Amino acid sequence: MNGWVFAHVSGDAYHLGFQNGHLLAYEIRDAIEAHKLYVEGAHKRDWQFFRETAMNVYWPKIPPEYRTEIEGIADGVEAYGVSDVHLEDIVAFNGFFDTVWYHYSLKAKENPSAPTAREEHCSAIIANGKATHNGKILIAHNTWSSYLTATSNVIIDSLPANGKRFLMQAHPGTLSSGTDWFVSTSGLLIAETTISGMNTFNPDGVPYFVRARKAVQYADTIDDWVRIMIEENNGGYANDWLIGDVKTGEIACLELGTFNHALDRTFDGVFFGSNSATSQEVRSETKFNYDDNFSSCIARRNRWTQLI
Repeated sequence: MNGWVFAHVSGDAYHLGFQNGHLLAYEIRDAIEAHKLYVEGAHKRDWQFFRETAMNVYWPKIPPEYRTEIEGIADGVEAYGVSDVHLEDIVAFNGFFDTVWYHYSLKAKENPSAPTAREEHCSAIIANGKATHNGKILIAHNTWSSYLTATSNVIIDSLPANGKRFLMQAHPGTLSSGTDWFVSTSGLLIAETTISGMNTFNPDGVPYFVRARKAVQYADTIDDWVRIMIEENNGGYANDWLIGDVKTGEIACLELGTFNHALDRTFDGVFFGSNSATSQEVRSETKFNYDDNFSSCIARRNRWTQLI
């Protein structure tokens, strides 16, 4: 509808995956082909680097439930007749953002003086109390992406056999959003904006896409959600996460780096993200000039502050 693809999946882990892969087989193939081309130009890495990182660094740390779902995606794609997408591609595609962060951490180690050349992505805001017209939570997210990788035109309505039903905008064939927003029947609303200049990564941690999916599927409260995201964090896709709980009316901002994080919460106020870290601890993990008011993320931060 109007360029959007809506998919409803339900059942146990394997059937969630199989339905995703079968319903979205052509979209998955096209999205992976686009990302293959993108990484060669943007990161000077071939797709094989992403496949090898996925299977060597992420796959051993993926819990059985989500391994099974990924296997279901691969089987669903194959059953539809698409023969050039394999399990390694599905894992690599799910771990795309993790691997981009891994790539920049490797570059930082190779040349500590080199700037981190990562694009800025997204703006978001969450508000409650006197900041909204009726006191209820308002959340909004603006996705920035290159045209080549703008394959996240899929809305997935997922009803897993275990955990909560949730809705998300996502790339086809993925376990978590990636754009990034979720709505869960637990009453949690989630959006994020990435942190510019992040150059740390913990390859011993659990990949972002697994933790984000587990959090939206199993968390009942903001505390649950934050705990799942922090535990065994690998630093992939470092973000300012904006979380709201419609059951209580509380909102929060989790600024999550690799080794540092900050958490703010309120029942009356506003949090926003503009691709710049706020806490000094998280800023210490970045290579970024926070005094440059002409950079997009600092200009947006200043404008958000004026408007609020």
